[in-house]
Amino acid sequence: MITPTDTGGNPHTLHEYDNELSHLYGLLLEVTDLLIYQFEQAMQAMDYGDAELAQKVISRHKKLKHYESKIDDGVLSVIARHCPVANDLRLVLSVSKISAEFSKIGDEIGEFARLVTVLFDPSTSDPNEKLLADIVKMGGLVKAILDKLMVVFENRDSKQAYALLQCDQLCEKELQEGIKHQLAYVLHDAA
Repeated sequence: MITPTDTGGNPHTLHEYDNELSHLYGLLLEVTDLLIYQFEQAMQAMDYGDAELAQKVISRHKKLKHYESKIDDGVLSVIARHCPVANDLRLVLSVSKISAEFSKIGDEIGEFARLVTVLFDPSTSDPNEKLLADIVKMGGLVKAILDKLMVVFENRDSKQAYALLQCDQLCEKELQEGIKHQLAYVLHDAA
């Protein structure tokens, strides 16, 4: 990830601008921490069949939305006040895009937590063990990606970011395999 000091080798001439960019970067780190925590809690809720914990994950989702709003406001403020161009503008826009992607991840974690509440609702039958095993396997891959994402942000290393993309492709392949496995199970069970 490009940092305020990467734009030409020297710190940006506007100290206030650098502070605002650092603040935006800090907000992204906080969101990353919260996403990882939310995901861990959702997986724990699934592992223990804890619908109450899953409900807490769902209720904390508002906090993620609040971060998205703060980051969007900060991005708009930086653009309006400093009119960045070239690398500076790319940096500010990348913060906005990352924030939007984090919002999508947060939405998916919330949907997963809702699924947990349905799977372990006392009025339904126990979930299929093979389904749970596939979810745990895929959850482990997602957790590895989120952990690597945190390292990428902390180190601000673009090489690690490209390695993260490869990990994402592996996760996508495993997800497809899990879906095929579940479809085969459903078709076998229906026959």
